[in-house]
Amino acid sequence: MKKSTTWVLVFSVLLCCFTGYVYADDTLNTEPLPTPEPQEPSVPKLLYYYYDESTQAQASTEDAQVFATHISQADTIEVTIQLNYSPPECTCFTALSMNATNEEVRAARIVHNNHSKRFHTAINQQLVDDARFSSNSPDYELIMSTYSPFVQLLFHEYSDFERNLQHITPLSIDSRIALVSICTQSNSDDSNEQQAVISPQQGSYPIIDAIDDINASNQTYTGEGIRVGILEAYGITSAFSHSDLSHLTIYSSSFSPFDDHAEDVTRVLCGAHGVAPDVDSVYIYKLTQSSLIEGLEWLIGHNVDLINISACQNEASEYNTNSRIIDYYISYYSLTIVTAAGNSGNSSNTPGRIAYMADFAMANNTIAVGALNSDNTVANYSSYYVPNIYPVRKPTISAPGTRIQIGNDILNSGTSISAPMVAGVIAKLMEEFPILICHPELVMAALVISASPVNGQTSIWDLHSGAGRIDYEKAREALSNYTLFLGTQNGPGLCTSQQISVDPNRTIKATFIWLENIFVSDDFGLEDFDPNNHAVLIYGHTNYDLVATDINGNELAASRTLYNIEILSYQNTSHESINLQIVQSQYKHVYETDKGALIWVYE
Repeated sequence: MKKSTTWVLVFSVLLCCFTGYVYADDTLNTEPLPTPEPQEPSVPKLLYYYYDESTQAQASTEDAQVFATHISQADTIEVTIQLNYSPPECTCFTALSMNATNEEVRAARIVHNNHSKRFHTAINQQLVDDARFSSNSPDYELIMSTYSPFVQLLFHEYSDFERNLQHITPLSIDSRIALVSICTQSNSDDSNEQQAVISPQQGSYPIIDAIDDINASNQTYTGEGIRVGILEAYGITSAFSHSDLSHLTIYSSSFSPFDDHAEDVTRVLCGAHGVAPDVDSVYIYKLTQSSLIEGLEWLIGHNVDLINISACQNEASEYNTNSRIIDYYISYYSLTIVTAAGNSGNSSNTPGRIAYMADFAMANNTIAVGALNSDNTVANYSSYYVPNIYPVRKPTISAPGTRIQIGNDILNSGTSISAPMVAGVIAKLMEEFPILICHPELVMAALVISASPVNGQTSIWDLHSGAGRIDYEKAREALSNYTLFLGTQNGPGLCTSQQISVDPNRTIKATFIWLENIFVSDDFGLEDFDPNNHAVLIYGHTNYDLVATDINGNELAASRTLYNIEILSYQNTSHESINLQIVQSQYKHVYETDKGALIWVYE
């Protein structure tokens, strides 16, 4: 089955929406826009992505003829152009106090969003004009981002794409372009539709028990004031059949024929019996046959706090254009996005079946959620496989997702249900700690460091469940011990050191998480490029290590990987103080400041 095609109903990513403020760019920010400084990349900049039937995985090539032999003439061709400019640094959030109110954080986000919209729109429009792309072309649909350095062309017939290829190819030598990615979407409505897994197990998992198992029954905080956005494959109806949702204010990009998947996701996240029943409002975007960029920007345009994505474009464990786009929006707009890991696990015990992750979940900066059964074991359908060429730890965390019962309804099982469980917990945390709204790196760090082991988990990080099962109360406690990090150092070496007190015979557990940055610097040249591994073209983050030492600098424990999640545990014996050091292990490979969070707990 082709895996690089249509949106499928397998994921749930939570987006907490801000108020629907109307943009007033000229009055909110009248400062002149900075002039971008394009960089001259030295590696190949045009890649074709296709589904390889022989390997049953996505592949990439620089050869248009190879691409043509692997696609259907009926496929939609998606051309994504990433411009090579570095956006202005965001100082709105770094200036906020750690005790900032929800209103203060929201005001800072509005200023940042409006200024960024003006900046990106001006630069992208110039390229569109110079390239003579037209919004009225009969050959393609033009999608020009107003919040990111991306421009897309959607060709619904291969012949239209082929006719325009001579205008696309020259973009690869334009110094303003960082990368041109060309891939396919199938126009078939059923080519890769995948509903949530219908579990054959008997019995049910009442949502009240599931919420209790993730330690989130405390109703002191219920998501009040937080605005949630949900990215869905087929949208939601205007007339809900469940009274669970009657208390919510729900906005949709377009109301659709009844779809129980979107409704189930909403019920788990913020329904009357859900994890965060008092969220301020919910925004739902229908993604079918639409652009991910359009969906994310519709939600950002409503000033959302948090995003829940319940769709993907392929399940091939591929860090692709969609992953890259999501990483940008999370990093630059400081948005928390929760994604479902996918349902490609071996639920039928098929020999050789690979539990591919979804492309949205492969984004480094997302919180990718795996599914658990009622006995705290990982569901066999839950995706987890990540190829070694990608330095990414997925899934990030796990939550209940099998046979969840709300009232008399037993929901279809799947990571689509697990993700809104996590999103609901985040909404509760954001109500109590509003600073989390603009620090997705801290949100992820708090969830990772506070997770409880799943049954069978023997290490601090598990291949199938990530950090383990989400634990709301432990995450609340963990947020009393953290520090934020801004990485500007160019070369390797010690960046910062945090001294903490620790009692003898106690275990200290710490994690450092930083956001993936998609802009590769001039230091990243041909010597870094492996022509057999195009992943390196879109994966060049600066790497950091986490090291625990005594007060004399002697190493006690360390986490040194290529991931953007470092986590360690140390059983203390006699030290009264320990230093937690963030060490840059290589030269800086990105233009922007790296944003990270260091957090620790005592066990």
